[in-house]
Parts: sequence; C-alpha cells; structure tokens
Amino acid sequence: MRRHAVARAYRLLRRHWDFTLIAVIVAVVAVHPLVTRAQVSLAIRAAVVPAEADFAYLMQTAKLESRLNPKARAKTSSATGLYQFIDETWLELVGRHGGKLGYDHYAQAIRAGTLTPPLRARILALRTDPKVAAHMAAAYAVQNRQTLEMALGRPVDEVEQYFAHFLGPTGAVRFFRALRATPGAPAAKLFPAAARANRSVFYNGGRPYSLEDVHARIRGRFTGEVI
Repeated sequence: MRRHAVARAYRLLRRHWDFTLIAVIVAVVAVHPLVTRAQVSLAIRAAVVPAEADFAYLMQTAKLESRLNPKARAKTSSATGLYQFIDETWLELVGRHGGKLGYDHYAQAIRAGTLTPPLRARILALRTDPKVAAHMAAAYAVQNRQTLEMALGRPVDEVEQYFAHFLGPTGAVRFFRALRATPGAPAAKLFPAAARANRSVFYNGGRPYSLEDVHARIRGRFTGEVI
C-alpha cells in the first residue's frame, strides 16, 4: 500500500513541482518505516532492564508477532499490537503489572472487576503503544520462563519461552508434555483455538501438522531457519 501511495503522490506532484522537491518527499516517505522501527527498538530496549528480560528474545518475538508494527491487528482473533496480545491476556498483564507503569487505576479496576466498557476499551488500546506493549511483553517473558521451568523441571531456551507467548504458559506446558509423550499426535486436536487463529502453523493445506511438526516449524521461524 505504501508503494501505491508514493506512486500516486509522485503523479500528482510532478504536475506542479520540480523534480528535486519530489525526490526529497519520496525519500522521506520511504525512510519513515525505518524511523518507526528504530523507535520500536528503543522502546523494547527500555523495557529490558526493569524486567530483567532478554532484548534479543523480545525483538525476535516482536518480529514474528507483528513484523515490528505497533498497530498490527489480527484478522482471526483479538490479537493486537507489537506483541499481538489478545484481550484476556492483556487485561491480566495490566492488572498485574500496570501499576509499575503508572496505570495503577487501571490495574485496580481490573483486579476489582469494576471495568466499564469505555475503561476496558482504553486499556485495550494501550496495546498499540510500543512502550507499554514492550514493558508488558518483558514482564510476560520473565513470568513465562519461570512458569515453564517450574512445571517442566528444567531450564528452557528462547524458543520454548516463545511457545508460552504463542500458546500461553499453561498451553506451552501442555504442548511440551504432549510432545514428549506423543510427538506424532495432531497438534490442532490439542489446541483447536490456536489452530483456528494460526492455520498456517497447524496445517499443511488440509493436513494437520503433528506436535513434532509444529515444534520444528516454530523453532525454524524463531531461529530464522524457516521450515
């Protein structure tokens, strides 16, 4: 869409302005995404220290979830923002960590169960703020790692940690236990909601991928060795 917009602007401007000015405007429009990406990177870096999270992990997760687009919205679920948090997960995170970011009134309303529809909408809209999203993702990453390591009884790597972001911590524990017990089982059967929202991860056309397949595909995507 950006290329089409630039082309239309070029056609309009060439009728009235000189080519030097046109070139400058087109260059600025083309560079704008890099500026946004730099701002996103700074937001993520600022979130790392207070949460004791890993910058590389948070960057890669944002790339996979939204291609570093803070305004991204999923078509198949309520997932929104840099880290594609669904409504329920976001409300849980703001209720738990919102006070650390100056949103204590939001956190209290969530915990007390006194959210009004307008207040709920304002809280959910924060997902498109890269600074808030990055801080929540950092807190979620640390929380998920602790949950996984306690449940599995061993250290986990970044890809396993990402599974907790992708499926939720409880879902990730179920996934790895099932992967160990029945690696050939259809993953979509165990995670139907996730499969509906992420069909390309769970199906090859009409054929469901196994747990082993899904594990390999997500590991490949996270590490850059796409399968």
